[in-house]
Amino acid sequence: MTKILVAPASYKGSVSASVLAATIGQACRDYAAVSGGALIVQEAPIADGGDDSLACLHAALGGDLVSMEVVGPVGLPVPAAYLRLADMAVVELACASGIAYLNARTLAPLTSHTYGTGQLIAAAIAGGARKIIITVGGSASTDGGTGALVALGAKFLDKDGRALELGGGALLSLAAIDLSALHACCNGVDFTVATDVVSPLLGRQGAATVFGPQKGANAAEVAWLDQSLSRLAEVFEASCGIDASRRDLPGAGAAGGAGYGFACSLPARIVSGFHLFADLLALREKVSWCDLLIVAEGKLDEQSLSGKGVGEIIALAAAAGKGILALPAVSELDSAALAAIFGLPASARLVVAPTASLSSTGVAGLNQVAAMTKSSLSQLLAHL
Repeated sequence: MTKILVAPASYKGSVSASVLAATIGQACRDYAAVSGGALIVQEAPIADGGDDSLACLHAALGGDLVSMEVVGPVGLPVPAAYLRLADMAVVELACASGIAYLNARTLAPLTSHTYGTGQLIAAAIAGGARKIIITVGGSASTDGGTGALVALGAKFLDKDGRALELGGGALLSLAAIDLSALHACCNGVDFTVATDVVSPLLGRQGAATVFGPQKGANAAEVAWLDQSLSRLAEVFEASCGIDASRRDLPGAGAAGGAGYGFACSLPARIVSGFHLFADLLALREKVSWCDLLIVAEGKLDEQSLSGKGVGEIIALAAAAGKGILALPAVSELDSAALAAIFGLPASARLVVAPTASLSSTGVAGLNQVAAMTKSSLSQLLAHL
């Protein structure tokens, strides 16, 4: 009896992790029915603090999705929700302030903001949450989280004592920060930021330089935003006594510097999204249980192995000697390259099989995923 754990992330912007898990899981069962193989299949869609985190946690843990309308990343109303689990809440930044709400024509790197995320946090607190997890992947802005903090009562002021406009571009004029109303709002609440990146706030590896171009920033705007975040850090340090070392916290640059802003003000701990969710979803125990791990994500590349969920769960399976099947939509790594990265010998027990399903949509794309699952199983199962 071969035990298979199906633990995909999403094909970002195309297919959710839950739909991928169901498709791959059913393909495994269909293969067993035709081949006569004895398979036990467990589906466990994963997230790491990026897009789809809320849906994965809701599917696994239950709870109530609390829906509301918030101010989106460029000021238009958008539908959003947070997950309520007794006295804990999960807020997904992308759900309120995500780049998925924009397109190439509406990207606004200097003025987009996270105000709607703050509205979700405020609603969760009003609803009784005493522990709040904020997942910070998929953001549209580079505002250091200041929009969300404004929604919670913070004031970011210029030299004349006037409130700054929302957005990262305005932070270059920042002169003072007042967190008194925010602290009153958030008193007694424990905050954790879950992120899938380890970037610092500033510099060549920082929020503006690495992620700004993805949000529509040209070279001049990247430099502007990096200087704006530097100014934010200077004023946090001068006005609030924040230690300069927080600029370099792993994940400080997540979500356009929101990791840093939340760590300085709420205050929040910044943690690996995957490791947090691995505990909540018992992923280590599930990997230990299985003989074969099947993963998927939109693009498998070196970045996948830098704190991202798929890379982390592959590492768990590799260390435990499990068979591994990766079903990315596209991949820059073949089976041998992936094996070498994890210090494994080239083996038929580790297979990378791109599905190319991003080139197809809807049922056709899912059919490609199912077909590649079945053909790869015929190759892998003989070697487990």
